[in-house]
Amino acid sequence: MRISILGPLEVRSAAGPVHVGGSRVRALLVLLALEAGRPVTGERLIDALWADDPPANAANALQTLVKRLRATLRPNLRVDGVPGGYLLPIEPEAVDAREFTALAARRDADSLERALALWRGPALADLRAVPRLAAVATALDDERLVALEAYAQAVLALPAEPGRTAGLAATSA
Repeated sequence: MRISILGPLEVRSAAGPVHVGGSRVRALLVLLALEAGRPVTGERLIDALWADDPPANAANALQTLVKRLRATLRPNLRVDGVPGGYLLPIEPEAVDAREFTALAARRDADSLERALALWRGPALADLRAVPRLAAVATALDDERLVALEAYAQAVLALPAEPGRTAGLAATSA
């Protein structure tokens, strides 16, 4: 399973794309994916999904969203209930944003180029209406700019080779 948020949300299984419908279900998936393999408390999910206006029975509303997400992801992926919350049992590298961060941290030209190639548009382009995800998207967009600048510096520091500056121009587009 691959979850891509560096652009609009995309979910792919070995069998192909997985359609995740409903903005709150999509937001729930992203919130769990950002913490890949780690539990997220129900309270934190409720706060992120409904901000200042949670439903009267927010815990039940969250359970309903989790049920819908489980049905969508089955049989490719599950959402585990853990004491006080939920967990998406995937490796961090299955989420493009986590892979981007790991690659960008290496700071060499090849890793930075691979990191920047993961982007398909503005982070979480279709989920920025969720305040918590808008903040995450802004932070990721900022990380992208830092990586782009580091990539430019790394490429310019390399010995000249035909076509290298063309690659730099293509990455910045």
